[in-house]
Amino acid sequence: IYVYPEPISDFVNPEDSLCKGESITFTYNANNPPNIPGITPSQLIDSVGWRVIDPDGIITNYTSWGPNNLSITANKTGYWYISLIVKSNSDCYSIKTDSIEVFSIPIPNFTIIPDSSCIGTSPVFDGSITSILPSIPGNSGPIICWDWDFHGTIISCQTNGGPISNTFTSSGLKNIKLIVSDELGCSDSIIKQLTIQDSLVVD
Repeated sequence: IYVYPEPISDFVNPEDSLCKGESITFTYNANNPPNIPGITPSQLIDSVGWRVIDPDGIITNYTSWGPNNLSITANKTGYWYISLIVKSNSDCYSIKTDSIEVFSIPIPNFTIIPDSSCIGTSPVFDGSITSILPSIPGNSGPIICWDWDFHGTIISCQTNGGPISNTFTSSGLKNIKLIVSDELGCSDSIIKQLTIQDSLVVD
């Protein structure tokens, strides 16, 4: 009898972890079975499929995929399992499985007091109401950086959410942006608007 060699299932997983909403590409790197004298025809991979199991246990099969990379977007937090299944022309199979952990992202928020002001005054902004939503133990990290953009005036990486103030020297509708980042490298942003009015002139 012939004992056929197995194909070699292999792929490159570039990351151990991601933040929710990020995408990742797994690079196909499988190899044909080694040729052995006396065994014909030459052994080749003739079927390729990927399998993805998300944190809820939902299985998605990508059959007849060919020798191509697989890209997914991690839209759930927790552990994802990725498998590459290859079959040779002698019906020998090989499978490789790897995993990634997907972290929650912080939920930025802030208050503006007052929510309408005049030129030369200094409204107060407080981003300490930003929160995290851990989905599994250890799946979220504490927030370590608050980045503010006061309509072009940048205050980078404050170590707490405030309160913080900013003085506006022109009137109009101002976009206030807050980006928060946690110690796991996950971040998100929010934009709110503030109306700055011309100062009153008293005769």
